[in-house]
Amino acid sequence: MRILSITAQKPDSTGSGIYLSHLQHAFEKAGHDVALIYGCDVHDAYTFTYPTFPVVFNTSRVNFPVVGMSDTMPYTSSIYRNLTPVQLDVFEHEFRRVLLTARKEFKPDVVICHHLYGVMTLAYDVFKACSASAPSTAGCDDTYETMSGTPHIPHMIAICHGSDLRQLRTHHLFYERVRACLSKFDAVIALHENQKIQITSLFPEACKCVYALGAAFDSALFRYSDTLQAVLSSSTGNSLSVHAAHQQHSSGIKPRTFNLCYVGKISYKKGVHSLLRSLAIDDTSRIAKLSLIGGSGSTDEWRQARNLAHCLPFPVHMLGALSQEQVALHYQSSDIFVLASYYEGLPLCVIEALACGCAVVCSNTAGLYDWITHHIPHALCYFVDLPAEREVGVPVCSELPGYEVRFKDAIDAMIDTLLNETDTQRIQRLHYTQQELSALTWDALAKRILDAGRCK
Repeated sequence: MRILSITAQKPDSTGSGIYLSHLQHAFEKAGHDVALIYGCDVHDAYTFTYPTFPVVFNTSRVNFPVVGMSDTMPYTSSIYRNLTPVQLDVFEHEFRRVLLTARKEFKPDVVICHHLYGVMTLAYDVFKACSASAPSTAGCDDTYETMSGTPHIPHMIAICHGSDLRQLRTHHLFYERVRACLSKFDAVIALHENQKIQITSLFPEACKCVYALGAAFDSALFRYSDTLQAVLSSSTGNSLSVHAAHQQHSSGIKPRTFNLCYVGKISYKKGVHSLLRSLAIDDTSRIAKLSLIGGSGSTDEWRQARNLAHCLPFPVHMLGALSQEQVALHYQSSDIFVLASYYEGLPLCVIEALACGCAVVCSNTAGLYDWITHHIPHALCYFVDLPAEREVGVPVCSELPGYEVRFKDAIDAMIDTLLNETDTQRIQRLHYTQQELSALTWDALAKRILDAGRCK
């Protein structure tokens, strides 16, 4: 089949971009032809092995930055609700132009839209509405045909990533247009059951086509370190402490200090500032260092995070955006992955950290606890109740001190658990976690998505 994937933002740098990239690779492995429509900056340089149709921002045609699904992106971006009417017209005109070009040149059998938002509605107009009717003002006078001469209508699938629902709840820029077309898609993919409930509560008419299919990770990249894997694979029960192996210590003595790691945008809404404040509470002597990995589109938010980091009594390394290979190495050398985010879809970083042997302390965002305990029941994760919200993903300020105390308490409790866990218990936990993670492959997820869309 010929599969066209669509995203309005950059095809990397975020969880949804990584999700898209891995799906593209899985489709190719399965023998499908793939292509991609995406947004990018004029100075971005991407290399793809398949046809692409970019909308290039910061040019004379589109003279503003790429629009991001989150208000804070790890790069300079525009915010949907702040677009002027002229900018919105330019945005839609350029994506419609590129959609029409992709339809004419690539002739997809399947169209997959990432995010239930504006460009998804444009894709529906170009590929579904226009193909099913006479040529219209949408410019649909070049529909391609089947062997029998009838208009070719591709299967259409939309994938929710969570940030789109937050936009839809925050303002109504594209709400009516999404509502008008979503039920006409062959499948709408939710990351987990709670997200499926959120989608159907916003769009009840789409309830019959929403499927909760989960996420996946790259098991060839995100895996236990060679040292840790050797301990787990040893049939003689190697006496080397598994915790020490995880940190690549040779003494076999459990360290008294622990390495913490965060991967994601350096932003307020990702809870980075709450995380840093929480780590200043009470005793910090058992924390060796914190690594913060990720970019920031806001200089002010990055500077505030840096100032908070400088106040902590242990090293905080702000490493910026790293390659996936470098991220995996940092996971492998860390003991605890920490995520204090106020809002998430299904964070791939949690799955990847577990796959590298980390314990996890994270905020109890909607659907995450149920998904982890169902799919990875042996994972060592502590979930921290979120503060009350004043709007989606924005906490009530007076609730933050209590949240930050709870988060530090959870980190302290995790350190206690790791110190008190015997080597035998740790080997068993890591072994079962690895087995459970083995089912979460991108190849399997790609097939489930196409099956949900009845793509044969």
